[in-house]
Amino acid sequence: MTRASPHPQVAFAIARWLMSAQNQVTAYQDTGLYPSAIASLHSPQLLQPEPFFGGQVTTEIFSQVAAHIQPTPNSPDTDVVQNVLQRELTLIEMQNADPESAWETAQLQIQRELSH
Repeated sequence: MTRASPHPQVAFAIARWLMSAQNQVTAYQDTGLYPSAIASLHSPQLLQPEPFFGGQVTTEIFSQVAAHIQPTPNSPDTDVVQNVLQRELTLIEMQNADPESAWETAQLQIQRELSH
């Protein structure tokens, strides 16, 4: 929240700039970060053929799909579930934990944490 900043107007201006359609086009061109601002999806800079994909205009395809994406519902329990799953996935990746065991552990831990 910008009110927590010692410079709330500057913080707001930076946030507005980061979320702007034009900046998101630039971010996509520079880093491949697909834009979330619907206005940026129609930018001519995004509608260029991509040699890697055989000259297809992939952003045109992605934009058609993005226009129909429904927001993901969140609940107060989302963080609990996400944290437990992330912890178990990290164990699989970093310590070669057994995926079946990790899944069982995650389910038990989530049930335990949500029952309180």
